[in-house]
Amino acid sequence: MYRICPVCRTGFDAKTNNEKYCCAACKNKVMNDKAHAKAGRSAVREQRTCEYCGGEFISGRRDQRFCSARCRVANNRRLKKHEGN
Repeated sequence: MYRICPVCRTGFDAKTNNEKYCCAACKNKVMNDKAHAKAGRSAVREQRTCEYCGGEFISGRRDQRFCSARCRVANNRRLKKHEGN
């Protein structure tokens, strides 16, 4: 059965009646987009400033505050150290 992939608009021969996507990459894109939307974490690509080092970075998530895991962990350790005093 010939179908059109809803993601990339490529035509393909479906092997089963349930097959909707031309490849695993298209299916994964849809599943990832649905999961992020459900969690309220859709990607927002914008220029931001890291709250720890002050460096500029492009955010991958709406709530991203740090440029890297290293800065995020360092900030958490700094906060924990100040709470202990």
